Amino acid sequence: MPVLIDLDDARAQDARAVGAKAARLAQARRRGLPVLPGVVVPVDAGRPAIAGAAAALERGGSGAARLTAMEVEVDEALLAALSQESRRLGLPLVVRSSSPLESGGVWAGAFSSFEGVGPADLRTALRGVWASAFTVHALERCETTGTDPASLELAVLVQPQVEPVCGGSARVLGDGTVAVHATKGSPRDLMGGWEVGVRARVSADGHVDDAEAVATLGSEPFRAAADLARRVTTLLGDDLIEWAWTGEDALLLQTSALATAPITEATASPDLAHPLALQVARLAQRFPGPLGEGLVLPWAVSVPGFSPASGATPATAPDADLAAAAAASAELLKHAWQERPERAREAAKRVFAELRGPDPGPALARLAGLRPVDVAQGERVVALLEGVALTLATLGRIRHPRRFWRRNRDAAEASIRDFDPGEEPVRLGPDRWEPFVYGVVRAHGRVTSGVPVVPGVAAGRVVVVRNPHDPPLVVDRDVIVTQRPLPALSPLLWRASGLVTTSGNPAAHLMEVASSLGVPTVLGVDLETVDGLGRLGTSACLAAVDGDEGLVAITEA
Repeated sequence: MPVLIDLDDARAQDARAVGAKAARLAQARRRGLPVLPGVVVPVDAGRPAIAGAAAALERGGSGAARLTAMEVEVDEALLAALSQESRRLGLPLVVRSSSPLESGGVWAGAFSSFEGVGPADLRTALRGVWASAFTVHALERCETTGTDPASLELAVLVQPQVEPVCGGSARVLGDGTVAVHATKGSPRDLMGGWEVGVRARVSADGHVDDAEAVATLGSEPFRAAADLARRVTTLLGDDLIEWAWTGEDALLLQTSALATAPITEATASPDLAHPLALQVARLAQRFPGPLGEGLVLPWAVSVPGFSPASGATPATAPDADLAAAAAASAELLKHAWQERPERAREAAKRVFAELRGPDPGPALARLAGLRPVDVAQGERVVALLEGVALTLATLGRIRHPRRFWRRNRDAAEASIRDFDPGEEPVRLGPDRWEPFVYGVVRAHGRVTSGVPVVPGVAAGRVVVVRNPHDPPLVVDRDVIVTQRPLPALSPLLWRASGLVTTSGNPAAHLMEVASSLGVPTVLGVDLETVDGLGRLGTSACLAAVDGDEGLVAITEA
């Protein structure tokens, strides 16, 4: 029988045995931080449920897996010991998931916890935590991270439930101030992204900078949360906590180090306001990567407003179509640049590099002097290439037709020959054109603002997600625009370049996911100034997201 592990037991500091959440709280208790007592049902106890559910998943999907987990036999001696401990801890209880995976922000908010649990409910609560590993939402995270569901490990942390006056999150910033987000009562819905709450920054001398926050909750909870966050940083090195205010003390509910990814630098120049810069940005966004820059972009920029209609049909002879497109592209390149294809290609590379640099003016002038190519011939080249992309996606050799453009010619030909060029990454970082596209959209788009949360800049095609449980297709480097920062959006962030919401708060667990993936995020954006959420969902648009300044710009794609 697996043995319960008390948070004060030295074994509770091992995340492999008790999960990251419980281990961090055990370490905090050992250092004298205000953590409620608790016991952990270790990872070992949940393995039979996970194994049975994983087998059912293969047979009947998520529903069958969860049903299997909810019917698993729970050791009676374990339940008896847990029931006895619950009387010591005090009722009601909160039963919380704790996984070794939760040491990284990517898994924040992935698994379930249950409040108001009594001794008679413990069996159901344990099963519920184990079953939460097989929700559609959790399985999508498994898919995007390459995690085998059968390998998931879940411990269960049981603590007395508090009824706080208020609670939320607090993050220690680089300048020494603490950003505190709070709501009345339990912070559950705040952390889940449903509530907006109030927010304030607390300086080192205890000054709370937001009058609305103080009027709502008083200054004492904010100062106490900030003090607790600073103590956690000093003793554990973590910079993000979840806390609850009892009316007398701030309790530590969770602690972690907020993971951050490298930040993309923006391109900025007055020359980006030129109409030709907008045309180049639109083309670079539609035809990204080596194939786009090699076979389309150098001649497409010669035609004002070139925007061939989509709707290509899959290629029946993709090798021949790719060769035909390359040959026709060379002729168009020769015509546009008035050079032999090899020389024209090198000239285009130099001009594009200059265009992406700090002084794009001369490059724009050079592109403005190109000789326009025949539009019908250009549309034929694009149709041939998009047909090849559709065929490769249908055959499963690329994740999505847009991935085709990010391959070089050799890799594309290898895919056609059924040669496996290696596993495609789930998440792609920004390509060399994205900072340029960002700068252009900022220069041409309608600008609105919100709360900056995850720093950095990003640009991409706008995808409006109205229902995160039934989202539209999000592909490489799209900008997600949605109402609230709900946990179900997490798998979509692996393919997103930026995130914009019309409500929500920076305390939401989704922000930990966005930060760990480096997805610049702005919350609480007033989209009515850029035609509203409804209009954005029906027209093709590009967005630029500035997670440092809290600015979002929108223009037509």
